[in-house]
Amino acid sequence: MPSEAIAQLPANRDHDRERSRSAHILLLSGRPADAISETENLLTQKDLPEDLRGIAEWTMFWALTCLNDFRKGRRQAEAVLADRERHADAAVVGALLLLAQFAMVDGRIADSFTHLCEALRITDRGAVEAIQRPYTRLILSLYYRAMREFDAADIAIQAAEEEINDLGLTVLAAQPALFRSVLHLGTGRLDDAAAEAQAGSMTAEEFGTHGFIRVGLSILAVIALRQGDIDAAVRHIERFQSIQAAPEMLYGSVWEKWVMAAVAEAQGDPGRAVDILDAIYTDEEKRRWALLTTPLTAAWMTRLALAAANRPYARAILDTAEYLARNNPDFPVFAVTFAHARGLFHQDPGALAAAADQPEPWARALVAEDRPAGHHARHRCHREGRRQPG
Repeated sequence: MPSEAIAQLPANRDHDRERSRSAHILLLSGRPADAISETENLLTQKDLPEDLRGIAEWTMFWALTCLNDFRKGRRQAEAVLADRERHADAAVVGALLLLAQFAMVDGRIADSFTHLCEALRITDRGAVEAIQRPYTRLILSLYYRAMREFDAADIAIQAAEEEINDLGLTVLAAQPALFRSVLHLGTGRLDDAAAEAQAGSMTAEEFGTHGFIRVGLSILAVIALRQGDIDAAVRHIERFQSIQAAPEMLYGSVWEKWVMAAVAEAQGDPGRAVDILDAIYTDEEKRRWALLTTPLTAAWMTRLALAAANRPYARAILDTAEYLARNNPDFPVFAVTFAHARGLFHQDPGALAAAADQPEPWARALVAEDRPAGHHARHRCHREGRRQPG
C-alpha cells in the first residue's frame, strides 16, 4: 500500500503500534486472514496499551466479518459485549458490526439494525480511531439497500463519504463510490452505476486496496450482462480473477459467483451455472446472505435450478425465501421475493401476481415477464442476455 495510505492509519509510536498498523494494512489490502494472524499475535501481549488493544480487536472483528467466520467471531464478540467496561470503544464497535452481520445471516433483520444503530451511537461520540468511523454507516447503507429502502441507503452513503472527506481518509475513498454503484444498480440507473464502479475501482487501484478493486470489477460485469454484452462481462471476470485478494472483502464473493454463473447461464449452460453457485444452494447461511443482500436472487436462483432440472436446489432457495419472509414481517420485501420464487416453483399465476409490487424497476420487469402474458417477452429477453441477477 502506498505511503499516503499508511500515513492515515494510527501514528507509529512504537513497535506494537507498527504491528497494529500492519494488521490494518493487510485488511485493507484484501488479506483478512493474514490480518487476523497479526492481531492474534498482538493480542497475546498482556502489557498492550488499551488503545492499541481496542484497535487490534476492531481489526480482528472486521477481518472475521470479511471472512464470514461467525462461529469464532460470535463467541469473541459476545464476550466483549458481556464485559465491555474492560474493552475500548473500538473493540465494542467491532463486536457490534460482526454481530450485526451474523444476525443478518441468521435472518434476524431487526436485531442487525439494532446492533448497527448502537455502533453508530458509539462512533458518533468520536471514541474510536478515525479510520474506523465510516464503516458503520457504509454497512447501514448496504442493509438499507437490501431492504430496498433506497433513500435511507443514499443518505448513509453520503454521510460516510462526508466523514471520509472530513477526516482525510483517502484510503477509504473507494468505498462510497462502490456502495453507490450497487445502489444505482438496484434503482436501474446503469450508466451511473458503471461510472461509480469505474471511479471506485480506479481509486482502489491507486491506494492498493485490492479487495475493493475486485468488488468494482464484479459490479461492472453485472452491468455489462444487463446491457447484453457478455464479452465485456467475461473480460471483467478475467480481470478480477487475476487480482490476488480475498474475494470475501466487502461481500464481493457473492457478486463474483453470481456474475460467473450468469455468464454461464447466458451462454446456454445452466448446469455449469448451478455448479458455480453450488456452495450457496447447499449452505443455509450462504443462501440467506445471498437472498438478503442481492435483488432478484430468490427468483433467479429458483429459475436457474429448475432450468438445470435440479428441483431440490430450487426447493432449497424457496424454503430460505419463505423463512426470511416468515421471520421478518416488518420488512415486506421478503414476502414479495418469496411470492416470486413460489410462483416460479409451483407455476402459480396467483403468486406471481402477488410478486408484482416490486420496489425495483428491473424486478418488476422480470415478474411481468414471468407471468403468463409475458411468456414471449421472457424468451426474447433471455436471448438478449437480460435475465441476470443484481
